[in-house]
Amino acid sequence: MTKVNRQFVSVLAADCVEFSKHMLDNEDQTLESLKSCRSIIDGYIEDHGGRIFHTAGDSVLAEFKSPIEAVNCAINFQDRIFERNEIVNSQIEKALTWRVGIHCDEVIFEGQNVYGNGVNIAARLESQCPAGQILVSRAINEQVVERISAISKAAGEKKLKNISDSFEVFSISTEKTAKLNTQVKESFTDNELKTKKPVVSMIPFKNLNPNEDSAFLIDGIFEDILTEFSMVRQLSVVSVLLSYYFCLRVMYWCHFVILYCKILQSLLTFKFHTHHICYTHEVSFPLIFLRTVSNFHLFEDTYKNQTFRKVG
Repeated sequence: MTKVNRQFVSVLAADCVEFSKHMLDNEDQTLESLKSCRSIIDGYIEDHGGRIFHTAGDSVLAEFKSPIEAVNCAINFQDRIFERNEIVNSQIEKALTWRVGIHCDEVIFEGQNVYGNGVNIAARLESQCPAGQILVSRAINEQVVERISAISKAAGEKKLKNISDSFEVFSISTEKTAKLNTQVKESFTDNELKTKKPVVSMIPFKNLNPNEDSAFLIDGIFEDILTEFSMVRQLSVVSVLLSYYFCLRVMYWCHFVILYCKILQSLLTFKFHTHHICYTHEVSFPLIFLRTVSNFHLFEDTYKNQTFRKVG
């Protein structure tokens, strides 16, 4: 049986952000930009005593004997790439941004390749990392936090696919890379609205009848329509209790529509909502379908039923 060569190393995983999108836009510029960035990354890996053991297109995997060297290497090439992007001529090359994940663990050496959970975790950390930043495991952070000049911040717990549902991570950034905008995008483009599953909220009907006995009818119609919405697989429907909570104490309907839009837009990720007003004995209700981001009326119509009669 062949003896397994195990060593404790620090693994660095780096990957270019939106590389496929850049290639689709301009292959020649993207390839030249990749070569430029790789020359920077490869140079710093060598300077810090690391060894590249795998590359695939825009990704790089390297192993280091020291976690401090691995982190300092990432800090240096992220700063250098940031400086490059600041002065790059957009007519000749593209500004490429990179993500980096670093973890230390015992791995298996097989020829020139490296295998093991340490490699997988580093790759998963890289995929979770904000653009232009460095994401490291707790094991790495504990060894480098007092020995590097960069800023280390707790980034909570991440779900790493096939590894852990709660893996504690830390974000490392410099004065330069900390300026990068890494906030989660809150708005949606038209193309994204076409590809993402819409989330719809229905406001409970408002009874404009002097006869309070018709309230049961209005509630019944509302529940039926809500049920029909819920049966559409292409939609996600906000619960009636949550929708009702926001309209329970609102006195004026016209003010409520705008208030409802703004409050729910900030608390939830739903994109559309419907609201209605019901009249009886003739069953009549206007249906208005709004996009919450812009308050734009996507659809509006009035439905009537002259033949409805009270049962029981």
